[in-house]
Amino acid sequence: MDLVNDTMRALAFLSRVPVPQRRFDGYDGSLSDTVRGFPLAGMLIALPAALALLIAHAVDLPEIIAAFLLCLPPCSCGRRCLHRFWTKSVYSMQ
Repeated sequence: MDLVNDTMRALAFLSRVPVPQRRFDGYDGSLSDTVRGFPLAGMLIALPAALALLIAHAVDLPEIIAAFLLCLPPCSCGRRCLHRFWTKSVYSMQ
């Protein structure tokens, strides 16, 4: 169960994926305790892009279309994440 908690904490640190608060109960915030979850969290983060590439290859899509499909979702997610960060940081200054 510790590996699952470490992976979820690493996922929260490395991405904007929401992680339930119960994964942080009794956690002191030290990254050195979470390090063993980083490889699995990295694989979970890369999984959607890897699946998109496999599907594009299976359907014989041209490379430019596959690249466009891979770049489009992170761009739209990035804008939302930056917007959330900006609004939180601006409102916290008031």
